[in-house]
Amino acid sequence: MPCLVLVKAFFLLISINMKIQKHFFLLLILFKLNITMANIQYTISFPEASNHYCSVSVQFIATQDQPVVGMPVWAPGSYLVREFSKSMEALNSNHSFKKIRKNQWKIDAKSGDTVQFEYKVYGNEVSVRTNMINEHHAFLSPPATLVYVKNQMKEKHEVKIKLPKNWKKVACGLQENEDSKTWVASDYDLLADAPIEAGNHDEFDFTVQGVKHRVAMVGQNNADYSQLAKDMKKMVETTIQVWGKLPVKKYLFIVEHVENGGGGLEHLNSTVLMMSRNNYSDPDKYVNFISLVAHEYFHLWNVKRLRPIELGPFDYDNENYTELLWFFEGFTAYYDELLLYRAGFISQQDYLNRLAVNIERTENRPGVKVQNLADASYDAWIKAYRRNENSANTTISYYGKGSLVALMLDIEICSSTNGKHNLDALMRRLYQLYEKNPHQGITEEQIIQAAGSLTGKSMDSFFHDHVHSTKDFDYAGYLQKAGVEMEASKDPQKVELGTSSKLIDGKLIVQQVKRGTAAYLAGINAGDELVSINNERISDLSKQLSRYKVGDVLEVQIFRDGLPLNKKLTLMSDSDLKVKLMLVEGKMSAAQTKTQSRWLTN
Repeated sequence: MPCLVLVKAFFLLISINMKIQKHFFLLLILFKLNITMANIQYTISFPEASNHYCSVSVQFIATQDQPVVGMPVWAPGSYLVREFSKSMEALNSNHSFKKIRKNQWKIDAKSGDTVQFEYKVYGNEVSVRTNMINEHHAFLSPPATLVYVKNQMKEKHEVKIKLPKNWKKVACGLQENEDSKTWVASDYDLLADAPIEAGNHDEFDFTVQGVKHRVAMVGQNNADYSQLAKDMKKMVETTIQVWGKLPVKKYLFIVEHVENGGGGLEHLNSTVLMMSRNNYSDPDKYVNFISLVAHEYFHLWNVKRLRPIELGPFDYDNENYTELLWFFEGFTAYYDELLLYRAGFISQQDYLNRLAVNIERTENRPGVKVQNLADASYDAWIKAYRRNENSANTTISYYGKGSLVALMLDIEICSSTNGKHNLDALMRRLYQLYEKNPHQGITEEQIIQAAGSLTGKSMDSFFHDHVHSTKDFDYAGYLQKAGVEMEASKDPQKVELGTSSKLIDGKLIVQQVKRGTAAYLAGINAGDELVSINNERISDLSKQLSRYKVGDVLEVQIFRDGLPLNKKLTLMSDSDLKVKLMLVEGKMSAAQTKTQSRWLTN
């Protein structure tokens, strides 16, 4: 009997030893492959997709007593507080919890406890920044979907997606663990920067510099995928030429198709684009889409890596202010059209025509005399994305006007270096600052210094006058250096009322009133109904105004808040500037030739 006990004990020790060895080697393999269990684990499912809901469960081990979970109030790249927690409901947890601010909840758990926090998210907004969930697919913006765990945001995060039976595909820029159908992020910042598309989208891909670029085409559309792949590849290759090399090992385009809409939002190794589903057959709209591809892909470097010092690490609970959006968005907007020409999608004159339109759009906006670019950037949170009927009178676009600063700086660099350098050299020089310290953003002073080192002179006054003041831009002077003539004119005989209006339920309703015009000086307001001019009922406003000349006094009858009101005004000439750009006639000087050549080429 004692021998039998000894034998059993012997085999038990061997068994235990084998289990220990097994676990040891398993841990060793996991360590070698860097495969570790995520500390923050999410599960997303869609039991009510047809009603625009997804269900989210997050599980984590608390690293402190009373941990706090929160939903971001904004999405990086879109500078508006959107209050994503407003779309949350049915909150539940395996611990009691209490709401402590508009977007945060404190969990009554101890350090070391496993916390399960569940909720539903409603998403029914067509945009590249917010959630859209229906029976066909789900586009999810992580900041609008996934809560963060405060003080644990630097830990590893894992997302598991449970698809409805009729959905087969997921597109996401995160690292995919195919065995468990999960997507892994090293921290919350990376997670928040990786949008998710789930459903049955079409896919195609192309490879540039050994990097696979995957394109998820969501929803019905009339694109020729073969041609689109060639054109997107060409634009990607042309964009990379500005920077020299790719900073990613893979890239994802998510293209959402809608009846009417557009826009895009950049991410660390992906982007979301929106396109009207039947616009691919329209040559002009197709080229504009390729321009959008260029814009968002250019952000792969400019803002997602090379970034303002204020934008990172992100504060997801409050506004993140910077005065540099004119550079990161404006300069990107400049390149998205310049690259169209470089890639061969438009002619040189087409490119000049696009520049002319941008000058007109900027200069014909009264806000150009009110708001400078630094202020426009800083106030994006309260003005750029919260437009009203008076916005055109008080604000400018840091996209449009910022791109014109880029134009003039590009020509200045080309001219000052006798054609040796262009704006590309500045972008690469600044990107080197990022490469030296990826965790440190740049300042305006560094931009000014880099520009000065290229031109060989102080650029302080250039940036002060163009970014921090509302002084007039000398477009003609800069363009002349590059062999381009500018004609700017106004029609002194054409009359202007100064309103933009829209026919609503048979009523002509004023939408905007332009500052300094006859209507503005007479006190006509947005929301007024235009009824008659000199006792003649308005049927065709433009046709009726054409009967009068500058200086004529008109009596305009309006209805405001349902009551009649008469306004007397004196017609003024059309204040809009018309711009035409063309190559200098005759032989250009050697300096103009060198400047133009370097400006327009890589």
